[in-house]
Amino acid sequence: MATTTVFRNGKWKTAVNNLTASPCSITATSADETVVQTVLNAPDTCSEPPPPPEPPTPPTPPASDVSINSTSQNGTPGLPVAEQPLTGNSDYQIFAINDLGMHCGDLDTRISSILPPFNVLHATVIRKGGEPDVLSPADGISVFYSAASNPNDPILSGMSSSGSGPFASSMLDDGSVYKTNFWDTVLLGAYDPFYPPANPFTGDTLTPLAEAPFNVIADVGLPMPNVELLHLHNPPALTATQQFMPGILGPYSLNDPQKFTQFVTDQPFFIAPGFQFGYVSEGVDWFEAAGIPLTAYDDYGRENPWPLYRVQAVSGGIILASTDTVVPISGEANCGFCHNDPDDGGNGSATQKLFNNGVPIALAEQDTANVPEDVRKEWAADLNLIRLHDLKHGSGIAEPKYTPDLTEQTPVVCQTCHYTPALDLAQLGLFGEQNDPDNIFHNGRDQVVNKSMSNVMHSHHATVEDLDGNQLFPDMPAAIKNDMGVVTNHEVRRGVLEETCYQCHPGRRTDCLRGAMSNGGMLCQDCHGDMTQVGDDFSRNVSSEIDHVGAFELGGDFYTNPDQPRVPWANEPGCGSCHTGDALDNMAGAPGTVVNNVDSNTVYVKTSHVD
Repeated sequence: MATTTVFRNGKWKTAVNNLTASPCSITATSADETVVQTVLNAPDTCSEPPPPPEPPTPPTPPASDVSINSTSQNGTPGLPVAEQPLTGNSDYQIFAINDLGMHCGDLDTRISSILPPFNVLHATVIRKGGEPDVLSPADGISVFYSAASNPNDPILSGMSSSGSGPFASSMLDDGSVYKTNFWDTVLLGAYDPFYPPANPFTGDTLTPLAEAPFNVIADVGLPMPNVELLHLHNPPALTATQQFMPGILGPYSLNDPQKFTQFVTDQPFFIAPGFQFGYVSEGVDWFEAAGIPLTAYDDYGRENPWPLYRVQAVSGGIILASTDTVVPISGEANCGFCHNDPDDGGNGSATQKLFNNGVPIALAEQDTANVPEDVRKEWAADLNLIRLHDLKHGSGIAEPKYTPDLTEQTPVVCQTCHYTPALDLAQLGLFGEQNDPDNIFHNGRDQVVNKSMSNVMHSHHATVEDLDGNQLFPDMPAAIKNDMGVVTNHEVRRGVLEETCYQCHPGRRTDCLRGAMSNGGMLCQDCHGDMTQVGDDFSRNVSSEIDHVGAFELGGDFYTNPDQPRVPWANEPGCGSCHTGDALDNMAGAPGTVVNNVDSNTVYVKTSHVD
């Protein structure tokens, strides 16, 4: 009926033939712009053209007094979602905490991603009495979580979590809020390799994750295996449960309580034969919600790394106990400080290598998606990163480590090749064709010939130089303390933190290093060491060479054998790494023991240093 012609100058015309009557006017609409044009030679009966339609109602502005995170779906907020009453019975108590600390995620996953939206809550329910009873589902108890808010949330001041400037916002010009594009990545199969193609015990198909039985779509979390049944039950069984966001059935309008899907009696931690370096925590007796798909922006687009969740014990439909707990999530784990072009805020140290080799540099302005500026910058940084990875290891070298190039395999999840226990949810270890030729487990993973994610990130970047040939990530100076035990060079050391750990980890806006350690003047390197030390892990001797395939060092005695390298994410410093015994029985007087020059009772003690 109609034909449209587009001219070289960008103009166009549409011809409509065989109309039963000539119109009086024509209306053209594009996005939020509307133009009404009178038709030439219109019938004499036509009056003045009708007025243009009323402009759309402006979007609801962000609520200035509520920060709540009920959904991870993109959408348009209205009034804040209703919260569950903070109520209970004085005879009961519930304790709840997340077990991941600050979970790092991605603002953008279209090119590559580090970790999925995935947080974990543990809860213990107690009936008070002379001998308190720890309750379980056998006592008729269920535990639920829902989104909550704090009227005194610091983010409501308009400043970021660190106080370094205004909070980042994901609210778009049309009033909608961007949360994530993670589920598009799942639909493309990027996270399928972290699950077996089929259940090895039943033969049931498990992937693609976006299809049955898991149907991982928006606001649905990744499946969490029941590791107690898998590793401690006889016979073993592989089952999995999933957690959902409270707003899944009505994003930005509902806040339905979601049930904790697992109850754990004894918690295994990496005890599988062949990959055994952990332990079993017996009698934990906690309810577990593993895999809550929380993202970094609240329902009004504020980047709030410390959202609150309300955790409630329920029996017979009656709330017995309630508590609020923080579920930390930051999208500030990014590579942009080096891998963005200087026009996008990068320092040029990585993009210069692309330029020198004739490889195009991605810019945020080239991203045509309707996403926030921070998301476009991450898209560009990720694209520059995998282009650099291809330059070093891809099809352009004499003996490429992989084909096709990563730029042809997007979206990429780095840990598909570089192992991390954080995505080994079944705690079964590393897989690839070399140790799983029948594809029982690997499902596309290639981890046996590559060093771990922690190793390649920290070991490589420890050697990187800036454009002037200087060490890009400076060494952390030792703490200098006065007679009162106060660190006098804290500001200098804090500046080094900004130039090292906070370049990549959350971060300058999040400031995840807080609490007793930070208050005492301690920084990341004081416990974890420098980047070279962090990267010197159990995969340090692994490569694709015949004698080094699968050459992982797993003695299982990290805490007693100084020659045993750590397993990243799993072997971390703990309180006992520095603090020995208790106030009455400790190693403070033993030779070679480092002691603060002021103890907890402000009594001066002699300090014995070790080199």
